[in-house]
Amino acid sequence: MGYVIITLIQSIFHRYYFALETLTCQRPTLTRSVKDNASLKVRSGMVTGAKVTLRKDKMYDFLERLVLTIIPRIKYFEGFPLKSVCQEGHFSIRLNPLDCLLLETEFEKFNDIGPIDVVITTQNSTFEETILMLTGFQIPIKGAKDLTFQI
Repeated sequence: MGYVIITLIQSIFHRYYFALETLTCQRPTLTRSVKDNASLKVRSGMVTGAKVTLRKDKMYDFLERLVLTIIPRIKYFEGFPLKSVCQEGHFSIRLNPLDCLLLETEFEKFNDIGPIDVVITTQNSTFEETILMLTGFQIPIKGAKDLTFQI
């Protein structure tokens, strides 16, 4: 999960960093550019984003917080599309930080932050196994009830 920031302004970057730390309860790792890109005005070694890798108990705590507090706060939410799960078994979603209950207390700090990309990488070998696992975690996916799986 993480943010991608191409043009970096220090005061805004601290907001992104703090929001990611607040959501995951873990300090993010900075990502830096490898190559120069003149069209994006990015130089080699510049900070381009932040990411967090959650494992074991912290991963399950985040999934619990996602299902119980963050998803119910999203307005007009009907479920994640089936396209958000790729054939390799990875689940990708985009969350707006203003929808999160955890960030409501400090609205002024997170008012101008863009969306957060969350990628749940699994070791499942098939698309069907991933859908079964996500519905087991009670993550709502549109069209998952209509699918039939052979075990």
